[in-house]
Amino acid sequence: MLKFFSIWIFLLYLLPFSFSVKIDYFFYYILVLFTFLSFYFGTFIFEKKKSTPFNYSKWLQASYTQLILSFIFFIIFRFPTIIDVFTHLFLGDYIQWSLSKAVSRYKGDEEEQTIFYQLGTISMFIYSILLGTFFSITRIKLYSAILCLFFIILIESSTLGRAGTLVCIVAIISEMVIRKNHILQSMPIKKILKVLFIIFTLFLLLFFYSAYNRLDTNDDPSQILFDKFGEYVIGPYQAFFIWFQNPNSQNIVNYPFFNLFTSIYKIAGIKVEQGFYPLVMTDFGETNIYTVLRAFYSDFGWILTSLFFFIFGIFIKYITFKKMNIISYFFLRFIFCIFLMVVLSPYYFTTFLLASIISFFLIFYNKLMV
Repeated sequence: MLKFFSIWIFLLYLLPFSFSVKIDYFFYYILVLFTFLSFYFGTFIFEKKKSTPFNYSKWLQASYTQLILSFIFFIIFRFPTIIDVFTHLFLGDYIQWSLSKAVSRYKGDEEEQTIFYQLGTISMFIYSILLGTFFSITRIKLYSAILCLFFIILIESSTLGRAGTLVCIVAIISEMVIRKNHILQSMPIKKILKVLFIIFTLFLLLFFYSAYNRLDTNDDPSQILFDKFGEYVIGPYQAFFIWFQNPNSQNIVNYPFFNLFTSIYKIAGIKVEQGFYPLVMTDFGETNIYTVLRAFYSDFGWILTSLFFFIFGIFIKYITFKKMNIISYFFLRFIFCIFLMVVLSPYYFTTFLLASIISFFLIFYNKLMV
């Protein structure tokens, strides 16, 4: 985990922040640099010359039955959507139907999501988490589990949304990073970079599939995709610097830890508009995405955030070589989700939280039954 996460932070945070910095933001860049370097400082604690990475591959596993049950629940709760998807696939107007659903969602014309739809989202996240923990020597079970995942992604992508599908992939990757700890830690950096390239390519394909199918007939695909790349991939890093110059200029809501735990406040009845961060113009286009670092700085400030990164570096170093306990594993999931996503979607945090709790107890139940 240590080697993988160290490379991930460099590629997904340090490198793009360094690329997007301008002379006007240089002081703030130094502060950001210190925050991430705090993580690396923490990894030097408890240095041992002959440390063997712990093997988590068969630790806290999900059963095949639990996977199938969560998939069945997904089908039950998303059955109307599944019928619509296959109906329009049969009629040959699936793309047009998906586009109309996406337009309705952004205009607010779409009906509010029912409890059954939300339960379907929870089932989807549970399946993804359990799949990451699943280990089978039977190829039929493994291939069928992967096939079910592709089916879930097809249904989830029917309205050309991205966040839900990305959270699913992040949930699987998070678990696999834990399970393959002993392999990743011993793997050459070049091979890890290849793995990360595959992951990044998968993210881009999902993103561009959604963006491309939203195009109007008069739009220039290459220009639109270029603009979206700047808006979603590189622009958020410079947007963060623009905000960090004057953080009080965009003071949204004065609630403790509101930016990082927006969805928790939604449960409490606080109304939050979709995309509540204001748009800002960067050198790479207009965006209202500021990376997850804005949520940390807004809620905890620069000093506490840097301290958190330092402690997290110590923690990752320790559990890479020493077996973590159940509680550490529970919180590690959320930390991985936040950092791997880069851009945190507060609207999926609540459902992911609930799915993580349920899947945690399911896996823990298996451990008790052994």
